Amino acid sequence: MEQADWLAAVLRGECIDWPFGWGPRDCESVLLAAQAQGVSGMLLPRLDRYADPASLPAALRPALRRRVRGEAAAEFSRQIECERVLGLLAGAGLSALLMKGTALAYSLYPEPHWRSRCDTDLLFADRDAASLALEVFARDGYRPIPALGGTVLNHEVCCFKQDRFGVTHSMDLHWAANNLPVFADLLPFAELAAAAALLPRLGPHALGVAPVHGLLLACMHRLQHAPEGQSNRLIWLYDIHLLTAGFSAADWSAFSRLAMTRGVSGVCLAGLMAARRVFRSTLPPGILEALTQAAAAEWLTPARFATLRGQLIANLLALDDWGSRRRLVREHLFPDAAYLTQTYGARQGWRLPLLYLRWIGSKIGKALR
Repeated sequence: MEQADWLAAVLRGECIDWPFGWGPRDCESVLLAAQAQGVSGMLLPRLDRYADPASLPAALRPALRRRVRGEAAAEFSRQIECERVLGLLAGAGLSALLMKGTALAYSLYPEPHWRSRCDTDLLFADRDAASLALEVFARDGYRPIPALGGTVLNHEVCCFKQDRFGVTHSMDLHWAANNLPVFADLLPFAELAAAAALLPRLGPHALGVAPVHGLLLACMHRLQHAPEGQSNRLIWLYDIHLLTAGFSAADWSAFSRLAMTRGVSGVCLAGLMAARRVFRSTLPPGILEALTQAAAAEWLTPARFATLRGQLIANLLALDDWGSRRRLVREHLFPDAAYLTQTYGARQGWRLPLLYLRWIGSKIGKALR
């Protein structure tokens, strides 16, 4: 049995025996897999509830407990910081929406540290608003993170700082709901803000995207990472599973209409089917049939995201003019020098041309696969 399959079975609440070796390396390997899949926080309570202690290696629970305690402590610090910076943004007259991991952690999960993530995603009305927000963060001690892309490939700026407890806080400031050009304009800020819901645990200024929009974002996000083989990462499928579990008939109707009108029925269908396959998600009668029928007439299919080449072609087709298409290719091949040197851990200088050759070669190689 693969480690991801065993982790999924535990999250489903199935009583399943330990199928791996019993040595320290075997335990560590499974813990690393749980971390890579983003489900370390949920694993311990599931094991405590469903698994016979005698069926597990003695070292597993203590090691997992230490990790979860660390994640819970870090989450407490992140919660305080998130509430604080949202207050700073509000004081500067900037409206922001929480989306993806943090929004889901504080709206769906019993404990926010169960929803692992490495950053906080904030969506702003436009690029100018995100730039103003970056200035607010800079005055507060945050430092910018070099990012791939320019005006077409990338729709965010990132910054971070480390607090006095050693916890790193990373903020991603978006001006589009998804970085890929093919998805970037599907969910305008005004539409998301009109339906946003309060997240009281993060203070009076915390607004998160509504569940219907959250599900669409989750289905798009998993395909964004398909070329890396990450589209079925367990935490992303579990997000979809939890979102659908709370849907009413009205939510399903709104979601299907939204998917069809935005031309992403196939994208959403793929996400729902993956969550059902792994977590046995319950879907209402007719929803799969409706999305399947609509997807047959759409040009944007999940298969387009299986490779970097297919994703690039989809993004090129989504752009309106050849100038934007040329910029997209240029931004893929010639990223900012600071991003390149950070990626390869090198210094700027005479080696920079060699780094660009290495980068371009890797991109072309991936695109030809």
